[in-house]
Amino acid sequence: MQAHSSGYRIWRVALVLLLAYGVGLRIHALLTWKTSLSNDESVSYMCAAATAGIWETSIADMVHRPITVADLQRFYDRPTRFDFHAVSLDMARYDVHPPLYFWLLHAIHVLWGTSAATGAFLNVAFGLGILLLLVRLARRLTGSDLAALATAVVWYLSPAAVQIDLEARPYQLMALLALASYMLGLRLIQGSAGRWSWVGFTMVNMLGLLTHLYFPFLLLPGVVLMLAQHGIGRRSWAYLGSLLASLAGMLLLYPEFLEFLITYGDRPRDVPEPVDHLNRLKGVVYTTIQFLTEPHVLRYGYLLLTVIVLVAWGRKVRSKGLTKAAGLRSERGGFFLTFGWWSFFTIALFLAGVSPAQAVGEQYFAYLWPMAAITGVLAVGTLLHGAARHWALGVHLVLLSVSLAVAVRRSEYLKPAIPVEWNGIIATNDLLVTDEAKRTALPRMARHLPGDLPMYILLDAEWPELQGVHRVAFLHLAIAERPLEPFLTWLTDQGFRPEGPALSTDRYELRSFTR
Repeated sequence: MQAHSSGYRIWRVALVLLLAYGVGLRIHALLTWKTSLSNDESVSYMCAAATAGIWETSIADMVHRPITVADLQRFYDRPTRFDFHAVSLDMARYDVHPPLYFWLLHAIHVLWGTSAATGAFLNVAFGLGILLLLVRLARRLTGSDLAALATAVVWYLSPAAVQIDLEARPYQLMALLALASYMLGLRLIQGSAGRWSWVGFTMVNMLGLLTHLYFPFLLLPGVVLMLAQHGIGRRSWAYLGSLLASLAGMLLLYPEFLEFLITYGDRPRDVPEPVDHLNRLKGVVYTTIQFLTEPHVLRYGYLLLTVIVLVAWGRKVRSKGLTKAAGLRSERGGFFLTFGWWSFFTIALFLAGVSPAQAVGEQYFAYLWPMAAITGVLAVGTLLHGAARHWALGVHLVLLSVSLAVAVRRSEYLKPAIPVEWNGIIATNDLLVTDEAKRTALPRMARHLPGDLPMYILLDAEWPELQGVHRVAFLHLAIAERPLEPFLTWLTDQGFRPEGPALSTDRYELRSFTR
């Protein structure tokens, strides 16, 4: 394809328009549909308010006594001053994530306040940074500006990748720093880096260590590539020194990490469920195919197609003797080593039960998706040529555009904590009783309720005082550990009767009673 041909220009314009579509849909979704917080976002915004630790130390005193909804809403209040130390302590004592992302949210919250979409918009900005890096990296690996742009579109319109931009969590920042670290590391390994590249590499890795505990695993391929290229010499020692400087910088900014290491093993935990390795493996496969499509019926077709493409690609590479050309000292060889290791340790830790049961796909594979897009474009570019390549890309992008819209509209991160109409029902009552007390649920449910509404958190048979109360709303966590009885019987004995049918959604029920 000639650089100045009409076909080239048409493809380039189409790809740019698709990127604009991806950006526009994200912004529209956050402005229009994101009105509530997800489970994990409840924690994110308490960290932003520097109140996560206060919640942990005060929730026991809020149970089985009269409170108001405002007592819960205050955990999201805008702080009057910066308190990064409190944020760091909260992360070290009550969470597992390093604090960088939450420092950023905290700074925004103090300066301007936050809405339900603030952290998600931060991720959209990080995603645009990934786009720029991805185009540059893909151009180097494919040798084509158009292929690089197509790679960016394949990643940006992915139903799995878009979910990362819809929730205020640190994974898009981690992906941005991982990609930046990899690309800066390549310059150091290839010997084309100046002083500022070394400084940038050290700083990026320091920020990565401040973002996620898995970031050190992402740095291991770079060490291998440096040793393969230069052996144990001055440049390799400088590379190791840079990594140690990154670690020192992380500890200097986050000394509370030492408290995390000392106390983490003694934290109270729920009884762990047995690790179902087979179901976890199925989850890895199923959520990985979400990178290519959203509709469930299409995922199995894409799974079969992916297997066929990878097998055919492997055979063609071997038949042409390209494996030697892709050795560790080549750019593609280093890329595949890095992508392979990143994928292996991520999946292995999940299958082994080190990562929690929900830590698969979407944001948990955030740093894998850009690499997957490059790999897919390289594979198709090797197998197909001319019109066949263009048709394959065109069909996939059309399906991907539809999948993106479906994925965004159905996203769990855009759903309200409880149905919107429940807020109005609850607000008409004299008292809200609930047996939900988790930090990932109760505070976010209270965000849209009247602050002066009386409330009672009921976890045992210690009943609320009902003098002067004529209408009660019971927000029930419908799990085996939270039976309805004997509370309903006791409420009936107090002269209350059900008002309307019980409403249900996910694991919650709403029941109204009147005297």
